[in-house]
Amino acid sequence: MKRLLILCSSAYAFIRPPAISSSRGPLLHAATLSELDLQSWCENAGINADKLSFDGDSATVKQDVAALEVLARVPRSLTLSAPRRKDWPGKLTAAAIEAMEEGGDLGSWVRSWRGGGWATSSDDLEARDKETVDSLLATGSDNDFEIFKKFGMKCHPAVDRAAYRLSALCRHRNEKAARAALVERGYAWRECREALIPLVRNPTRTEGTARRRRELDAAELYSRALSRAARVGDDIVVCPLYDTLRDGAAGATATLVEDPGGDDLLVVASRALVAGDAITRDYGRAPSLGFIDGSDADPGSESEVLRRLLQFGSYPQWSS
Repeated sequence: MKRLLILCSSAYAFIRPPAISSSRGPLLHAATLSELDLQSWCENAGINADKLSFDGDSATVKQDVAALEVLARVPRSLTLSAPRRKDWPGKLTAAAIEAMEEGGDLGSWVRSWRGGGWATSSDDLEARDKETVDSLLATGSDNDFEIFKKFGMKCHPAVDRAAYRLSALCRHRNEKAARAALVERGYAWRECREALIPLVRNPTRTEGTARRRRELDAAELYSRALSRAARVGDDIVVCPLYDTLRDGAAGATATLVEDPGGDDLLVVASRALVAGDAITRDYGRAPSLGFIDGSDADPGSESEVLRRLLQFGSYPQWSS
């Protein structure tokens, strides 16, 4: 009987809906920069953004601009890209790792990346999971269903708890969709993990084996690259400056397009703007994990709120 009570209490601990913490606070985007002066970096790297004013990693227009006016011109050589195929997440991450290892302007930009999808940092996990699960993306056990079935669990207990927390944060009707999204992200990561690990020649992490240190670095860049991705023509890219713009949803003030007369990428005003207006992008149009194309989803719908938080780390802005 005592053994039964212990098992029941343990199971309840696994599925108990967590209390919501506001330690991170509401974020409009997670793809932030650290230890990098974006304006100075753009000038040194050859990005023409004279019409913009920078405050940290956000930007506003200095002057009135017309609709479709070019706000910034970014050389293709300063962007990361992958073909618009199913394997784009791994290809984009590989480009990020290679840029970081090679150094230069691209390397300093990639090294400055902070933030990423929800639960790719232990800060988003419950206290009891932080010591054992560095990142749900890099556990290597998030989809080992057969193992956990033996213990009567749906999946790794940390993933199960995270699904309840994610569901609560998104005000989802149940945790099934949240768990499925976490598992899908786990599958996508594991499909490219073995190819990415050897690319990390100089891991920044200090814990674990050499392989584990490389794996954790690759996992971090994977989540950060996905949270910055945009669609341009036949490519999925991460473009400096554009990658850090805040989420404007349906009211986004800028979009990213190819230069019809050259090889640059252009940040273009979506509508007429007055001096002081924020430059924002629509994350609903960004490529979805697991799909080639993004969709113009309703930013208030359950599925889109879940996607924005899980892929971009963008916390929902509830009106009440």
